[in-house]
Amino acid sequence: MQKNQDDHRQPRLNFDVLRHICNFLTDVSDTLSFSLTCSTLRKGALQRRLWISPVVLSNSESIARFHTFIFVDAAALAPYIYGLNLSSFYYNGESEDACNRSEAAVGHLIDLLDLATHLQSLRVQIAIGDLILTDDAKLLTLRELFLRSENYDGARLHKLLNTLRSPLRRLHIESSEPDDFHASFLHGCLAHLAPTLEVLELEDFPLDLSPSSVTTQFTALRTLKTKTISFVSRLDVLWWLFPSLDTLIVDHLDTRFAANDYAAARERSRDRQKACPWSRLDRVVCEADMAFLMCLQCPVRRMDLTASEGRRPLQFLTAALRENCPAQLRLSLSFDHGLSAVDELFPAEMEKTLTHLVIFASVDVQTVDTGHRSHLSWTEFMDGLVHSMHHLRLTHLRIVFHYKIHHLVMNTSAASVDDGVAYTHTARDTDLHRVAARLFDALPTLQHVFLTHCGRKWVWAGSYTQMHSKWSGSGAWRRAVGADENVSICPSSLKRRSCVEISATEAEAVVDREELQLSRREEDMIRPCGDTKTK
Repeated sequence: MQKNQDDHRQPRLNFDVLRHICNFLTDVSDTLSFSLTCSTLRKGALQRRLWISPVVLSNSESIARFHTFIFVDAAALAPYIYGLNLSSFYYNGESEDACNRSEAAVGHLIDLLDLATHLQSLRVQIAIGDLILTDDAKLLTLRELFLRSENYDGARLHKLLNTLRSPLRRLHIESSEPDDFHASFLHGCLAHLAPTLEVLELEDFPLDLSPSSVTTQFTALRTLKTKTISFVSRLDVLWWLFPSLDTLIVDHLDTRFAANDYAAARERSRDRQKACPWSRLDRVVCEADMAFLMCLQCPVRRMDLTASEGRRPLQFLTAALRENCPAQLRLSLSFDHGLSAVDELFPAEMEKTLTHLVIFASVDVQTVDTGHRSHLSWTEFMDGLVHSMHHLRLTHLRIVFHYKIHHLVMNTSAASVDDGVAYTHTARDTDLHRVAARLFDALPTLQHVFLTHCGRKWVWAGSYTQMHSKWSGSGAWRRAVGADENVSICPSSLKRRSCVEISATEAEAVVDREELQLSRREEDMIRPCGDTKTK
């Protein structure tokens, strides 16, 4: 009888199995839900949550609550703290009460850092970091340090980094002052990071160091990312400081060169690479003038290059691509005076290597209601673009045309604005399927084409300016026959084949797989125009 009753009992939870499952959870909400299952699993689930990702503490109150939570069982919880995100916490000294709360919060943070023996990631304001990262804070396990400042904190920054002896792999510094972190400081004061530092991300990186003075090379560094590089005449020091670089991202080059200085700096870069070359770069993001000055001699998998309006930036771009063309290229081009100067954009040297091309063309169109226009028409531009690419062996092509139309109304009493004049220079009324078919015909190796056109029209009339209209359109196509690499790609036969539009889901998958995404800045530019998702 007892045996039958035992057989009908509810099955018992296997806590060992559940703890094992908990260790594989990666979502914060899942781990917190798991902690509510029963008291036996609570401790393990909370430990897992602390280890999944940094804990965000934005003010004195949240710091106090987290301190109380940890110190309920500090020995069991504190060693599992993976990271702390304190980037939004400021020291508030506006009143005595606020000052007291801030001082208490700083004390709580010092307590937490003392017990967080496996802390790997820390995000903090430089001013706060100076208070909590004391000589007693060993932080021997810290791998990522994110420092942020909105004021001049150069002295504090230098003191903090000189004090810290953590084997950092990633150092990220956001500072409003350009002189807070420069090459000579990195080389002279942070040499202890040379064996471990893999990622360096900065606001500004003045190259105030000559190559001949480099005695310590940061051989572990793989990624250098900065918004601005200055002291460009010493650009060649990059090869000496970072001999193992894999990814270089520079938003802007602060050049103050005369025309003759560009050629001299370019030759110095070329010569430096003979003695200390990079073996290979995975990705380079920069402006056309920097690509020209670097004169890269090593293979590059992917380049993201920006060129503004004018002959000179486009000449820099063409010269850089002639010297070294990657397999994947993203061009962000600005045309302030019409779509011109594209006939010689892609030199013949690109034929052997380039397979993936993304072009983001930002076009400013100036029109008046008198019908006067001086810009290259859309048809003329497409003729020039197709002609400039005909020799390339592209497999994937994405082109985005983003327009900003400024229409000046001379007769402010006019009841309407002539859209026909303004849109003459744009792709607004273009049949994108026909454009795609033309590209497939012109480029026999092409497998996928992605096209987007979008824009906004602003009307200037008298003393006011307002947005008059906006539009967007997009599509994605593949070759109907011959996409299989085992099929012959004879140009004469491919011209008879049509292209087939693909679904948004398939298009998104191809874009992700082939790395054809737009930059965040480009996405932000087209978003106000409407829904421009590839369909």
